[in-house]
Amino acid sequence: WCPQSRHSGIPDDVLQAEQRKGVVSLLAHSKEAGYVIFESTDHRFLMHLGHHEYEARRLVEEYLRDKDRDRTDVAEPVNLDLVNPVNRWRAHSLEFFSQWIKFIHEETAF
Repeated sequence: WCPQSRHSGIPDDVLQAEQRKGVVSLLAHSKEAGYVIFESTDHRFLMHLGHHEYEARRLVEEYLRDKDRDRTDVAEPVNLDLVNPVNRWRAHSLEFFSQWIKFIHEETAF
């Protein structure tokens, strides 16, 4: 679980082309958001396109704000109750960053 921006990202075909060139390794994909986690093949850069920092209420507020502006391209957030929003991604976020820090420590400690 992790909120994804509905207005930004990198198209799957672009990332797949970069993978074929040996520039990136694609690590996580979602049918709704596309590739969300990838890294450079030299393991120097890890990219996560999600918004771990978001609170559930913020997603509702942004949706309502955009809807109030009569934007026609605004879809209701997926997997989020607008009346009672719950942050389902906090544990995943903490685990992701914990494992990343552990990996960095193990790779650079010696």
